[in-house]
Amino acid sequence: MSRILVMSDTHYPFSIKGYEEFAFSIYKKYKCDTVIHCGDIVDFHAVDSHHEPEPDAKDANTELDEALEKLAVLFKYFPKGKLCLGNHDTRILKAAAKVKLTSRMLVPFRDLLHIPSGWEIGENFIIDNTLFDHGEGYSGASGHRAKAITEMMNCVIGHLHSFAGVGYVANENILVWGMNVGCGIDRSAYSMRYGHYMKNKPTIGVGVVINGIPFWEPMPLGSKIRRK
Repeated sequence: MSRILVMSDTHYPFSIKGYEEFAFSIYKKYKCDTVIHCGDIVDFHAVDSHHEPEPDAKDANTELDEALEKLAVLFKYFPKGKLCLGNHDTRILKAAAKVKLTSRMLVPFRDLLHIPSGWEIGENFIIDNTLFDHGEGYSGASGHRAKAITEMMNCVIGHLHSFAGVGYVANENILVWGMNVGCGIDRSAYSMRYGHYMKNKPTIGVGVVINGIPFWEPMPLGSKIRRK
């Protein structure tokens, strides 16, 4: 069976510093042979068609250039992988649809983000009877568990920044699990300002699935204790 590293929700260019290096260290630790990104690889804050951008937001060209710089680091560590498209990844399509542009009139997603040919892009993937999906449509601390119940199979998602971990559910006939791998965002970035007053903060880390068994690995961020 595969030895899979799973990351999600980097929201480039608004990712936390060192996330790629941390992910690669976990890849080596578990001797992984497969990499999956569960979506929202980029943020596209400047082209969000549903919300007004922050007043100090950078223009779309600048945001894209900065995202490409960080993507280049990711692809240097991981020249091959699989990418599930997330709701932020498709923001540009929604913005285009609003002004009646079809996908034929746009630069292909792979070309826009300089995604290497070694990366496969899709809505989701199934490996070793485990579904890897962004997780849109699910919410809360048990979203990953709810996804497993809905699909009636093992599931790995991202999307829900604040609720990483593994949850199991069983009946008399079957045992399945769901895992939320957390995210790689920098919550101090202006694009994440909406979460400032939210009770639950982002859980930074990655997941691994080794021979069908899930583990979540938090990224060490140092002590947050405030001393007088």
